[in-house]
Amino acid sequence: MRLLPTLLITLITTGLGFLAVMHQLNGNLHFIFGAPPLKLGESVYQFDPEDVGSIDILNSDGTRAKVIKVGGVWLIKEPWDDYADARTVRSLIDFSARLQIEDVIKRTEVDDLAQFGLKNDKIEVELFDKEGTPLCKL
Repeated sequence: MRLLPTLLITLITTGLGFLAVMHQLNGNLHFIFGAPPLKLGESVYQFDPEDVGSIDILNSDGTRAKVIKVGGVWLIKEPWDDYADARTVRSLIDFSARLQIEDVIKRTEVDDLAQFGLKNDKIEVELFDKEGTPLCKL
């Protein structure tokens, strides 16, 4: 028996077996090869708005806000303790849950992102479920 062909076949079989197991566990291989790009009209995030339990908001200057749901009421925990406006929180959650691709701009066709309203300053919003698992990040 030749050692090199046997070793090569063993490595290929092991690799294919690993891919098969990962596909069975996750239902896809996106974590290895990346997810395919979304098409027009597809939703960016798939989650139930009722599953949201907390929201983190980070401003570009480093200011952080934490909003959590306690007993059906939305409360601001950082930078101070107060009640959050439920309509504003609900509209942010609904926006995130229904966010769809409406148009695609090729990066090579854009000279200045500011002409599309995109600037260096940004606000990051991350929604979590009741257990703390991330649902989406905007």
